[in-house]
Amino acid sequence: MSWDEQLRQTFEQVRKSRSRLKDLARSSTEGWQTDYGRARQELSSSLSDLESTARTVAEASSDELFKECHEAVANFQRKLENHQARWPVLIIKDRNDDYRKSMDEVDASFAELAQKMDRI
Repeated sequence: MSWDEQLRQTFEQVRKSRSRLKDLARSSTEGWQTDYGRARQELSSSLSDLESTARTVAEASSDELFKECHEAVANFQRKLENHQARWPVLIIKDRNDDYRKSMDEVDASFAELAQKMDRI
């Protein structure tokens, strides 16, 4: 499998995990917090796989785009980790302006990552 394909495939897992997490964030069904916590773990795991793949490809390639992708993955990972540390599942039931601002920053970082990945 080519580097392009590896990155696209791994990124698709991140995209699916993130989509599921965002769907759950809009949910108000009983037990959503447990599902949301699991979805956060899935996203973290798939993002870790993407970071590892992106790092390997960036180190092995002279293509600047791969290096930019790795930087975008690392940036998104940092934003997401900071957001999740600041907003544990148990307190996000009271969504407020600070939560939305934090989520907007994560979304903007993901959009930047998706834009880079779409160029591969």
